[in-house]
Amino acid sequence: SLVKLDLDSFKGMLDEAKQLDQKVKEYIKQNSDRMHDELERQTQ
Repeated sequence: SLVKLDLDSFKGMLDEAKQLDQKVKEYIKQNSDRMHDELERQTQ
């Protein structure tokens, strides 16, 4: 099954995660953008 995730909400939650280092947060954000784009291409 596919999971729908609001990318902006995900990034907002990531910004509020106090235990994560800033570099880790940026890495996750960049990869979430890339994966979102890839999933968009696959579902078209």
